[in-house]
Amino acid sequence: MLLKIIRFLRGSVDFTASGKFPERFMNITAKNGVNLWNPIPKKNAISASMYLSDYKKIRILARKSRVKTRVTAKHGLPFIINRYKARTGLFAGAVCGIILCIFLSNFIWSVKISGTEEISNTYLESLLEDNGISVGMWKNNSDVDQIERNIQRKCGDIRWMSINITGSLVTVEIKETYKKPKLDTSKNPWTIVNKVDRKNRKIK
Repeated sequence: MLLKIIRFLRGSVDFTASGKFPERFMNITAKNGVNLWNPIPKKNAISASMYLSDYKKIRILARKSRVKTRVTAKHGLPFIINRYKARTGLFAGAVCGIILCIFLSNFIWSVKISGTEEISNTYLESLLEDNGISVGMWKNNSDVDQIERNIQRKCGDIRWMSINITGSLVTVEIKETYKKPKLDTSKNPWTIVNKVDRKNRKIK
């Protein structure tokens, strides 16, 4: 895989070398440190591949070997750049656009809160902002575990919370503490008993 990437970045060509002694051409290129691959022998010819930079150097070697070389295919980044050289502005704009997208992806662009009933979302947003989480803030320095602990210490009504950062989206899940239901103390049993007891006394 790494070799394919290197070949793509450097550029390579498929070519044929034809003449009476193509094997001699192979020997001369090997002695001169020219790297080629996928050699296929043919009748009075040989086909192979090599880096673009090496192919530019083999003209002298081809003459010494009395063979003629011809490019049959071109591969890699140098040929792509050369093809779109007339559209330099378009290429530069695309590169700048990619860099801008990568840069902007390091910021928080949306905060979504779920699970709240009694706690105000506005209050939670202010707590998150105090801890470095809000729209437009840099996200890579956010210690999520520490922020969760800070907010739970600040707001006792939070039983459990989870903060997840996915891309530029922050999702906050909340579970509030259970609250005991309020008892109705307007009617006490002892009051009723006292009233009944008083009536019985009057009858007697």
